[in-house]
Amino acid sequence: MIDSNHLLFGREGTLPAGSTRMIAQTPMFDHCNLTLTDAVPPDLAQQFGDLLLSMSYADPQVRPLFDLEGLTVWRPGRTNGYAPLETAIDEAGFYDAEGVITVAEYKP
Repeated sequence: MIDSNHLLFGREGTLPAGSTRMIAQTPMFDHCNLTLTDAVPPDLAQQFGDLLLSMSYADPQVRPLFDLEGLTVWRPGRTNGYAPLETAIDEAGFYDAEGVITVAEYKP
């Protein structure tokens, strides 16, 4: 989980004080990602991206959406910077080679 969520959950009481601890930390990476499949028409994908990028934190109607994710702005997508996260997931054996979750205790 990302550090800011861990801190927030502790403050809110979602995670009881002292019940969890950080055991590892990766370098920073983009945590809010929206991924589309190839089945989405390119013009709709572009329109969706343009809509997100046009959102302003100053707009009181959309500010709560930003606040839910700890954001103040959307940025264009990128794929670099994920190697440490990918390595951690691989080392934990969370997914198999086909991307299926292998941890029996995991509850989505």
